[in-house]
Amino acid sequence: MPGLQVHAFVDRMIFDRSFWKLHRLMDKPVLVFGRKHRQFFHDAFTAVEIAKRTYPEDKQAEQAALIHINIDSMCSADPKLKKQLEIMARKFYKNWWISRKNKKSEKKEKIDPILADLKRTFKKAIELKRLGTYFFG
Repeated sequence: MPGLQVHAFVDRMIFDRSFWKLHRLMDKPVLVFGRKHRQFFHDAFTAVEIAKRTYPEDKQAEQAALIHINIDSMCSADPKLKKQLEIMARKFYKNWWISRKNKKSEKKEKIDPILADLKRTFKKAIELKRLGTYFFG
């Protein structure tokens, strides 16, 4: 089963952007069910609904959800393909991260550690609220 990095890499190659929130939500049940997680959010209807809720009015997100399902099944059928995609994704993100890091170091400003911790806490709270609305309405 390919990881989030592979799905995000495929998105960047096809759509020039990543739908990482979508892929993270689709693969959320893997924490409990392992490889059998695909029986939950990996049908076309549910995947498209998750895409619509995560990225409203973005047709590319719906296509990315369907591609996610296809990539998972292709990688299960062909472990060599999975390995190749992982290697390509790793190289891409290593280069991408280095170039991004260089850009950030030019504009880097110091942030108070207490404010940074507060910001992380708020982000976690927002994510929990978002997940609660997905699963409990």
